[in-house]
Amino acid sequence: MVLLVVDVQKALTEDDGLYDSGSFIKRIARLIDVARENGTEVVYFQHDAGPGSGLSVGDPDFEIDCRVAPKKGEKVFMKTINSCFGNGEFTSYMNGLEDKSIMVVGLQTNFCIDATVKSAFERGFKVIVPEGTNSTFDNDFMTAETTCRYYFEEIWPDCFAYCVSFDEAIELLAAKIAACGNDCASCPRYNVPPFEKTEEQLHHTAELWMRIGYRDQVVHNDEISCTGCKPDNWCRYHVVDCCKEKGIRTCAECSEYPCLKMKECFEITASFEPMCRKVCTEEEYRQLEKAFFRKEENLS
Repeated sequence: MVLLVVDVQKALTEDDGLYDSGSFIKRIARLIDVARENGTEVVYFQHDAGPGSGLSVGDPDFEIDCRVAPKKGEKVFMKTINSCFGNGEFTSYMNGLEDKSIMVVGLQTNFCIDATVKSAFERGFKVIVPEGTNSTFDNDFMTAETTCRYYFEEIWPDCFAYCVSFDEAIELLAAKIAACGNDCASCPRYNVPPFEKTEEQLHHTAELWMRIGYRDQVVHNDEISCTGCKPDNWCRYHVVDCCKEKGIRTCAECSEYPCLKMKECFEITASFEPMCRKVCTEEEYRQLEKAFFRKEENLS
């Protein structure tokens, strides 16, 4: 997933008319912190309205608000139209990522956020919009508060984006590491919002599992679909119940780690790696490598 921070520039954030400005900035800052803590990439955009506008390269108010400013090494793109996807370099970069999930926050709700959300959707990205993380100004037709509610509750959900609560957004940005160290968000079986899989995708995964040797036949989609580590979900390594009994989330939190079960888990996982290289496409292998073959790294 990418956390996309759009146009949070001083020209807008220092305007007293910006709706809910203080809380809006605090929420975005919190999302950025959680993203960085969990290795989620944060990407920034600045809007250039042209010379003389006060919102152009070189203008003091063109700069990103210092409360949510990028760190050294984080990508910052510029645009001259509403949609971030009007920047070809950004579009190419996003198209090259394996994970097609994008969380969009910033300014303004009814201009650049709306345009970017719809452009991302049209390009096949899974778009997530957290509540209270975009804002705008009053206009002749609606107050800023009504505008924000209108897009979040009426325009985007069930069509262009997953509109989630702020707490849900925090949870989505946090690393989804399973008890054994699998990266659930990267797993082709993981089937919970916003990582739902189509019936076609699940069937493809079932066929892939047979090719690799994880299954001896193509199983039904209901069997290949996974909703994460739960006591009622089958676990090859029997570590889910163990973690539950000890009141821990992953095996890394256990004083006995790595126990014999986990050593066996690492060995079995590694034994499938050569076959994955042999029968998978490059894209399939990259996904499986991230999902399964970095267990020890994820638990470190």
